[in-house]
Amino acid sequence: MDCRMKFFIALMIPSALCALNQAITYNPNGGRLGDDISTYAKTKLLSYQYDIPLLYKPFTYSNCFALDHLECRYTKEKAASFAHQVIVKKESDLRRSLHQDNTLFICTFYTKTQSCYQVMLKDPFFAEIIEKAFTPLIDLDIPEISFDTHTVAMHIRLGGGFDSPLSSAPWAPSYSERKTTRTIAADIQWPTKFPPLQYYYDQLVALKKRLPPQEPLLVYLLTDDQTPEKIVEQFRARLQDPTIQFWYRTTSGPNTAVIEDLFIMSRTRYLIRSSSLFAQAAQLLGKHELIYVPQTYHWDNNYLSIDTVAIIQRPATS
Repeated sequence: MDCRMKFFIALMIPSALCALNQAITYNPNGGRLGDDISTYAKTKLLSYQYDIPLLYKPFTYSNCFALDHLECRYTKEKAASFAHQVIVKKESDLRRSLHQDNTLFICTFYTKTQSCYQVMLKDPFFAEIIEKAFTPLIDLDIPEISFDTHTVAMHIRLGGGFDSPLSSAPWAPSYSERKTTRTIAADIQWPTKFPPLQYYYDQLVALKKRLPPQEPLLVYLLTDDQTPEKIVEQFRARLQDPTIQFWYRTTSGPNTAVIEDLFIMSRTRYLIRSSSLFAQAAQLLGKHELIYVPQTYHWDNNYLSIDTVAIIQRPATS
């Protein structure tokens, strides 16, 4: 089917979509917003690629996005009307059952698909579908961010609260500071999801070197830490560069800060991120020229060292 036709079908009136004899839905994993956006986006991609209408299951914060109004809502009654249900672990599971009428396909957090980000770079119609789906329905109290200036978002998760505390030293230690003991912590389970402050500093320095020497760089610091000003103090002390300025939250609204942080990250010109799915969601919704992503690592006693970093450069026409 022509891509333009698929685009218009994807934005049809939800009730009309729900009348078809196949549908696709997903089971939220009960995780955080990044997890849910990832699961929804993968399901939406399969829906788009195979012309199968999506049955939307609300998740935490989903009522803040236009998809809450655009999508046909899942109900137990609708699900029960299908004679067959197919769990989609990978795309081939769906393809094998495409010939089967009266089937509900069910994706999960672990369903493997093509990269939604890479598909969006190549397919402007799918990119517009995702953009429309995640149009905010709430007023955002966020700064005005211009693509004409050099802006970068850094999403720094330091653990605590929802996540376990971290075990790594935040900065590359001297030999005398190194320890040999580590406890089970969030950065041991997911090292590239919780890189130390040193990683962000190193990428910030690398990014600044790409810019003309006197060009200002505004850093938007998004963090789960309760004292972001202390993080900024550490960066300023090490950078000693007055052309690098920082923005961070001084207050936090528990119901909207998550959504606002997502859109701040998505609107900057550059992005320095971890492997956190929340940061990946910002990448999905943004048009960043450069994205820094940790790849490989090793532990040097009590210090998590990021060894290699991928730099994703957005094609000029995307």
